[in-house]
Amino acid sequence: MGKVAYRPVPRPDMTCAVAVDDILNAARAGKIYTATGPFTPVRHITNIIVNENGTVRWELTPEPGLPRAFDMSLLAPRQDFAVNEWGPSWAITLPGFMIAGNLPNLTKVADDLYVIQQSMENLPEKQDKELALFQTIAAKYRALTIKPPVSEEQRKFVVQANAFNERKEYTKAIDLYQKAIEVDPVSYPPAYFNLALLSAQMQWFKSAIRYMKQYLLLVPDAKDARSGQDKIYEWEAMVDK
Repeated sequence: MGKVAYRPVPRPDMTCAVAVDDILNAARAGKIYTATGPFTPVRHITNIIVNENGTVRWELTPEPGLPRAFDMSLLAPRQDFAVNEWGPSWAITLPGFMIAGNLPNLTKVADDLYVIQQSMENLPEKQDKELALFQTIAAKYRALTIKPPVSEEQRKFVVQANAFNERKEYTKAIDLYQKAIEVDPVSYPPAYFNLALLSAQMQWFKSAIRYMKQYLLLVPDAKDARSGQDKIYEWEAMVDK
Protein backbone atom coordinates (compact mmCIF):
# COMPACT_ATOMS: atom_id res chain seq x y z
CA MET A 1 0.00 0.00 0.00
CA GLY A 2 1.39 3.41 -0.97
CA LYS A 3 1.45 6.68 0.87
CA VAL A 4 -1.61 8.42 2.29
CA ALA A 5 -3.33 10.61 -0.31
CA TYR A 6 -6.05 11.93 2.02
CA ARG A 7 -7.03 11.69 5.68
CA PRO A 8 -10.49 12.88 6.82
CA VAL A 9 -10.87 15.91 9.04
CA PRO A 10 -13.74 16.90 11.39
CA ARG A 11 -16.83 18.16 9.55
CA PRO A 12 -19.06 20.07 12.00
CA ASP A 13 -21.32 21.09 9.11
CA MET A 14 -22.25 17.48 8.23
CA THR A 15 -24.79 15.30 10.00
CA CYS A 16 -24.76 11.53 10.30
CA ALA A 17 -27.85 11.33 8.06
CA VAL A 18 -26.09 13.26 5.28
CA ALA A 19 -23.01 11.07 5.61
CA VAL A 20 -25.08 7.89 5.31
CA ASP A 21 -26.92 9.35 2.31
CA ASP A 22 -23.62 10.23 0.60
CA ILE A 23 -22.31 6.67 0.84
CA LEU A 24 -25.65 5.22 -0.20
CA ASN A 25 -25.67 7.40 -3.31
CA ALA A 26 -22.09 6.44 -4.16
CA ALA A 27 -22.94 2.75 -3.78
CA ARG A 28 -26.14 2.91 -5.82
CA ALA A 29 -24.33 4.82 -8.57
CA GLY A 30 -21.64 2.12 -8.74
CA LYS A 31 -18.87 4.53 -7.71
CA ILE A 32 -17.30 2.41 -4.97
CA TYR A 33 -16.24 -1.23 -5.01
CA THR A 34 -14.32 -3.63 -2.84
CA ALA A 35 -11.72 -6.36 -2.82
CA THR A 36 -9.97 -8.11 0.06
CA GLY A 37 -6.66 -7.60 -1.74
CA PRO A 38 -5.11 -6.68 -5.09
CA PHE A 39 -5.66 -10.15 -6.58
CA THR A 40 -9.18 -10.90 -5.40
CA PRO A 41 -12.40 -10.31 -7.39
CA VAL A 42 -13.62 -6.74 -7.63
CA ARG A 43 -17.20 -6.42 -6.39
CA HIS A 44 -19.31 -3.29 -6.40
CA ILE A 45 -20.81 -2.11 -3.13
CA THR A 46 -24.55 -1.93 -3.81
CA ASN A 47 -25.95 -0.83 -0.44
CA ILE A 48 -24.98 -0.01 3.14
CA ILE A 49 -26.88 -0.39 6.40
CA VAL A 50 -25.62 1.64 9.35
CA ASN A 51 -26.49 0.42 12.84
CA GLU A 52 -26.51 2.67 15.90
CA ASN A 53 -23.89 0.49 17.57
CA GLY A 54 -21.42 1.63 14.91
CA THR A 55 -21.64 -1.49 12.74
CA VAL A 56 -21.89 -1.05 8.98
CA ARG A 57 -23.15 -3.81 6.70
CA TRP A 58 -21.77 -3.51 3.18
CA GLU A 59 -23.91 -5.37 0.64
CA LEU A 60 -22.02 -6.51 -2.47
CA THR A 61 -22.66 -7.75 -5.99
CA PRO A 62 -22.97 -11.56 -5.98
CA GLU A 63 -19.84 -13.65 -6.48
CA PRO A 64 -19.91 -17.49 -6.35
CA GLY A 65 -18.52 -18.80 -3.09
CA LEU A 66 -18.26 -15.35 -1.49
CA PRO A 67 -20.56 -13.73 1.08
CA ARG A 68 -23.22 -11.27 -0.10
CA ALA A 69 -22.45 -8.84 2.70
CA PHE A 70 -19.65 -7.83 5.02
CA ASP A 71 -20.06 -6.38 8.51
CA MET A 72 -17.51 -4.10 10.11
CA SER A 73 -17.41 -1.86 13.16
CA LEU A 74 -16.59 1.80 12.74
CA LEU A 75 -15.82 1.95 16.45
CA ALA A 76 -12.90 -0.48 16.38
CA PRO A 77 -9.81 0.91 18.14
CA ARG A 78 -7.36 2.84 15.96
CA GLN A 79 -9.70 2.81 12.98
CA ASP A 80 -8.15 4.76 10.10
CA PHE A 81 -10.22 5.98 7.14
CA ALA A 82 -7.28 7.42 5.23
CA VAL A 83 -7.28 7.11 1.43
CA ASN A 84 -4.08 5.45 0.23
CA GLU A 85 -2.48 4.99 -3.16
CA TRP A 86 -3.23 1.49 -4.43
CA GLY A 87 -1.33 0.82 -7.63
CA PRO A 88 -2.77 3.20 -10.22
CA SER A 89 -5.87 3.75 -8.06
CA TRP A 90 -6.80 4.59 -4.46
CA ALA A 91 -8.38 2.67 -1.59
CA ILE A 92 -9.50 2.89 2.03
CA THR A 93 -8.01 -0.19 3.67
CA LEU A 94 -9.84 -1.59 6.68
CA PRO A 95 -9.41 -4.91 8.53
CA GLY A 96 -10.39 -7.58 6.02
CA PHE A 97 -12.03 -5.05 3.74
CA MET A 98 -11.01 -2.56 1.08
CA ILE A 99 -13.08 0.27 -0.45
CA ALA A 100 -11.75 1.39 -3.82
CA GLY A 101 -12.72 4.03 -6.38
CA ASN A 102 -11.47 7.30 -7.77
CA LEU A 103 -9.87 9.81 -5.43
CA PRO A 104 -12.72 12.39 -5.24
CA ASN A 105 -15.30 9.71 -4.44
CA LEU A 106 -13.07 8.09 -1.83
CA THR A 107 -12.21 11.33 -0.06
CA LYS A 108 -15.95 11.88 0.33
CA VAL A 109 -16.43 8.32 1.63
CA ALA A 110 -13.57 8.85 4.10
CA ASP A 111 -15.22 12.03 5.39
CA ASP A 112 -18.58 10.24 5.61
CA LEU A 113 -17.16 7.29 7.56
CA TYR A 114 -15.44 9.67 9.94
CA VAL A 115 -18.65 11.64 10.56
CA ILE A 116 -20.65 8.43 11.16
CA GLN A 117 -17.98 7.16 13.54
CA GLN A 118 -17.96 10.39 15.53
CA SER A 119 -21.79 10.41 15.66
CA MET A 120 -22.01 6.83 16.92
CA GLU A 121 -19.29 7.06 19.58
CA ASN A 122 -20.80 7.14 23.10
CA LEU A 123 -24.23 7.63 21.51
CA PRO A 124 -26.38 6.60 24.52
CA GLU A 125 -24.50 8.99 26.82
CA LYS A 126 -24.80 11.87 24.33
CA GLN A 127 -28.52 11.22 23.86
CA ASP A 128 -29.17 11.05 27.62
CA LYS A 129 -27.38 14.38 28.09
CA GLU A 130 -29.31 16.01 25.24
CA LEU A 131 -32.63 14.76 26.59
CA ALA A 132 -31.83 16.05 30.08
CA LEU A 133 -31.02 19.51 28.69
CA PHE A 134 -34.19 19.43 26.59
CA GLN A 135 -36.42 18.95 29.63
CA THR A 136 -35.73 22.54 30.73
CA ILE A 137 -36.37 23.88 27.22
CA ALA A 138 -39.64 21.93 26.99
CA ALA A 139 -40.83 23.14 30.42
CA LYS A 140 -40.36 26.76 29.37
CA TYR A 141 -42.26 26.07 26.14
CA ARG A 142 -45.20 24.45 27.95
CA ALA A 143 -45.42 27.44 30.30
CA LEU A 144 -45.84 29.90 27.41
CA THR A 145 -49.36 31.23 26.93
CA ILE A 146 -48.55 32.21 23.35
CA LYS A 147 -46.41 29.66 21.54
CA PRO A 148 -43.67 30.82 19.13
CA PRO A 149 -44.75 30.79 15.46
CA VAL A 150 -43.12 28.73 12.73
CA SER A 151 -40.79 30.98 10.76
CA GLU A 152 -40.67 30.95 6.97
CA GLU A 153 -37.18 29.43 7.05
CA GLN A 154 -38.35 26.62 9.31
CA ARG A 155 -41.44 26.05 7.18
CA LYS A 156 -39.22 25.64 4.12
CA PHE A 157 -37.23 22.85 5.79
CA VAL A 158 -40.43 21.12 6.98
CA VAL A 159 -42.01 21.21 3.51
CA GLN A 160 -38.81 19.85 1.96
CA ALA A 161 -38.53 17.14 4.61
CA ASN A 162 -42.14 16.08 4.00
CA ALA A 163 -41.43 15.83 0.27
CA PHE A 164 -38.42 13.56 0.76
CA ASN A 165 -40.34 11.49 3.29
CA GLU A 166 -43.07 10.87 0.71
CA ARG A 167 -40.35 9.75 -1.73
CA LYS A 168 -39.02 7.37 0.96
CA GLU A 169 -35.68 9.17 0.95
CA TYR A 170 -35.46 8.95 4.70
CA THR A 171 -31.91 10.17 5.30
CA LYS A 172 -32.61 13.39 3.37
CA ALA A 173 -35.86 13.89 5.30
CA ILE A 174 -34.06 13.35 8.61
CA ASP A 175 -31.43 15.95 7.73
CA LEU A 176 -34.07 18.53 6.79
CA TYR A 177 -36.17 17.99 9.92
CA GLN A 178 -32.97 18.38 11.94
CA LYS A 179 -32.34 21.68 10.18
CA ALA A 180 -35.90 22.73 11.03
CA ILE A 181 -35.37 22.21 14.76
CA GLU A 182 -32.00 23.95 14.57
CA VAL A 183 -33.87 27.08 13.46
CA ASP A 184 -36.09 26.82 16.55
CA PRO A 185 -36.16 23.76 18.82
CA VAL A 186 -39.75 24.23 20.04
CA SER A 187 -41.90 26.09 17.51
CA TYR A 188 -42.77 22.96 15.49
CA PRO A 189 -43.12 19.95 17.83
CA PRO A 190 -44.30 17.55 15.05
CA ALA A 191 -40.73 17.63 13.69
CA TYR A 192 -39.70 15.45 16.63
CA PHE A 193 -42.56 13.02 16.04
CA ASN A 194 -41.58 12.72 12.37
CA LEU A 195 -37.88 12.38 13.23
CA ALA A 196 -38.80 9.53 15.56
CA LEU A 197 -40.71 7.65 12.85
CA LEU A 198 -37.98 8.27 10.26
CA SER A 199 -35.25 7.11 12.64
CA ALA A 200 -37.22 3.91 13.23
CA GLN A 201 -37.40 3.40 9.45
CA MET A 202 -33.57 3.48 9.46
CA GLN A 203 -33.60 1.07 12.45
CA TRP A 204 -32.01 3.79 14.59
CA PHE A 205 -34.26 2.91 17.51
CA LYS A 206 -32.30 4.73 20.22
CA SER A 207 -32.64 7.95 18.25
CA ALA A 208 -36.31 7.22 17.57
CA ILE A 209 -36.94 6.87 21.31
CA ARG A 210 -35.13 10.11 22.11
CA TYR A 211 -37.01 12.11 19.47
CA MET A 212 -40.37 10.74 20.60
CA LYS A 213 -39.56 11.59 24.22
CA GLN A 214 -38.73 15.14 23.13
CA TYR A 215 -42.07 15.35 21.33
CA LEU A 216 -43.95 14.18 24.41
CA LEU A 217 -42.06 16.63 26.62
CA LEU A 218 -43.24 19.48 24.38
CA VAL A 219 -46.85 18.37 23.90
CA PRO A 220 -47.76 15.74 26.53
CA ASP A 221 -51.46 16.26 25.87
CA ALA A 222 -51.27 15.84 22.09
CA LYS A 223 -53.91 13.63 20.47
CA ASP A 224 -51.21 11.20 19.36
CA ALA A 225 -49.38 11.18 22.72
CA ARG A 226 -50.76 7.70 23.54
CA SER A 227 -49.58 6.22 20.25
CA GLY A 228 -46.24 8.02 20.65
CA GLN A 229 -45.64 6.44 24.05
CA ASP A 230 -46.64 3.04 22.69
CA LYS A 231 -44.06 3.49 19.92
CA ILE A 232 -41.42 4.09 22.58
CA TYR A 233 -42.34 0.77 24.22
CA GLU A 234 -42.12 -0.95 20.82
CA TRP A 235 -38.72 0.57 20.01
CA GLU A 236 -37.33 -0.25 23.44
CA ALA A 237 -37.96 -3.92 22.63
CA MET A 238 -36.11 -3.48 19.32
CA VAL A 239 -33.09 -1.97 21.09
CA ASP A 240 -32.94 -4.96 23.45
CA LYS A 241 -33.05 -7.54 20.63
